[in-house]
Amino acid sequence: MKSVHKSLFAIMAVAIMFLGAIAVTVPADESDAVFGPNEYYKYVMSYSNEEITKVEIYDSTGLVKTITTKNAMDDFWKFDETTGFGPFNSCYAAVEASTGKVASILQPSNLKRQLGADSDMSSEDLAKYNIVWLIPTVYWSATDTALTLSNDPNEGTAYAHTVISPNEKTYPYIGIGVYEASTDTV
Repeated sequence: MKSVHKSLFAIMAVAIMFLGAIAVTVPADESDAVFGPNEYYKYVMSYSNEEITKVEIYDSTGLVKTITTKNAMDDFWKFDETTGFGPFNSCYAAVEASTGKVASILQPSNLKRQLGADSDMSSEDLAKYNIVWLIPTVYWSATDTALTLSNDPNEGTAYAHTVISPNEKTYPYIGIGVYEASTDTV
């Protein structure tokens, strides 16, 4: 079982390194925006032989539901077109290229359109923004049989959101680059 735990950790570490290499830097300190529903959540993903067997979803009231089928697990990772939020209260956002401040949340299926807008942003407007996938702080811990992910710091460590050098700091979100603003013609 220890090898499964090590395999999951290795996969997560490689994914974080890869995403870090392509991420657009979004200075969290420069934006006072709050993303996602401000609610408690916890997902406990049970696994066996490196395969997820069930996902238990908790909110502040307790266990909400247990997912055991592949189709239900696939649906778990989808974005809500009405609110714009997806797994772990993440969202796509337009971030001002010059300041790093979040300008708006975008529709998950059309990253040229602000949430609630009836038309796409113009190319001139798009050139002002870096489009990023914003992931609020996720704390995680693992055992030989389960991975726990939560927005509660008591549930584990925020590996992807924590910068260790020169002094440890945990950021409220990270921004993974989708595409970068540019006014240059290629």
